[in-house]
Amino acid sequence: MFTDYLLNYTIIKAKNDCGEERFIAMEKEVDQDLDILVTKCKRLLSFVESRGLQEKYTQTLVDFGNEIEHCVQIQKSIDPLFDKYEEIKKLIKGNSMSSTHLSQDMIYENIHLS
Repeated sequence: MFTDYLLNYTIIKAKNDCGEERFIAMEKEVDQDLDILVTKCKRLLSFVESRGLQEKYTQTLVDFGNEIEHCVQIQKSIDPLFDKYEEIKKLIKGNSMSSTHLSQDMIYENIHLS
């Protein structure tokens, strides 16, 4: 029952003027999760194109896009596709993810050391 509620609502944690924490439930738009997943895929595609990896990963991304489209057509939940997206992202980005985090850490340290 509670999990069904969470699937249909976005919960926002906020503080009121008195500093008390309040939770606000906003009904999710039907296509909100789909928009998020499509945006993630576009970013990943941009990464592939910027690195010249189209030949290696185009079919993987096309197949994943077809899987998303199929789930939408048969009105099946796309929630499991977020996990699959993370697997594909890990496959494509590989070691470049760790170097991104390292560079962010260095920027963070430089800001605080100045």
